[in-house]
Amino acid sequence: MELNQLIQFKTIAECKTMTQAAEKLYISQPALSIMLRKFEDELGILLFDRKRNKISLNEAGEIALEHVNQVLNQIEQMKLDLYDFAHKDKMFKVGFCDPGPLWYSMPLFSMTHPNYELRSSQYKLDSNELELLQNEKYDVLVTDKIIESDLVSTIPFLSDSILLSVSENSYLSTLDSISLKDIKKISIALFYVGGIFYQRQNTLFKKLDSKISLELYDDFFLFQQYVKNTDIPTITTELVKNYRDDGNNRKLIKVIDSEMSIDYYIVFLKKNEQKLNVFLKWVNTL
Repeated sequence: MELNQLIQFKTIAECKTMTQAAEKLYISQPALSIMLRKFEDELGILLFDRKRNKISLNEAGEIALEHVNQVLNQIEQMKLDLYDFAHKDKMFKVGFCDPGPLWYSMPLFSMTHPNYELRSSQYKLDSNELELLQNEKYDVLVTDKIIESDLVSTIPFLSDSILLSVSENSYLSTLDSISLKDIKKISIALFYVGGIFYQRQNTLFKKLDSKISLELYDDFFLFQQYVKNTDIPTITTELVKNYRDDGNNRKLIKVIDSEMSIDYYIVFLKKNEQKLNVFLKWVNTL
């Protein structure tokens, strides 16, 4: 049994016609039919119900597909693990508690260190950060708190603060700073991004729900189009303001409420400091 057979079997199961599967695999239909017949002969059982212009998995085929998917997934994971091993001296795995510092810092690192790979993602807030480091899920964490452990080092990283993006036609546009607690009744469009900073903001918004009503979006394209084509206020931050386009007729106002600012820290295992030398030197330049 060969890897190509597994891939071809899976493709036939997905396409449900030999013609479409052959086109997708860039092979002739007769060659694909011969492969399938050999595959079934090797397993000693028919895997498909065949009709004139359609082929579909039978019960045995469903069982086979489940195992084939597991094998193919394991092969892909093996490739990733081997790639990581081969490039471990040129790759850093960074976990972020918020999207803001991720969006801000990752392009900067890539521009200044093109020969290194930064593999980044946002980790779940209910995770145990120390375990994420010890289990080698990440080499570095960007978090809002200092982890109390003799095993880790913590250094300051970035700070962020909320900005209220308002139309130049708004009465608020005459202000340079504002407390949301002093604001009149208002609707604010908000793009849901998750993370610890979003949780902090949401806590304040809930306290002010008699003054502030939120219009939540989880589709960034729809959110951006709505903001650009209306005068509705929205929220952005110092770190991500240059990565968004709220339109040309906007003013950014600093929000001074304490819940609307945050400090981030870099946390890593002390034993990995030498390995992270290039990354840590870059952090000190920010």
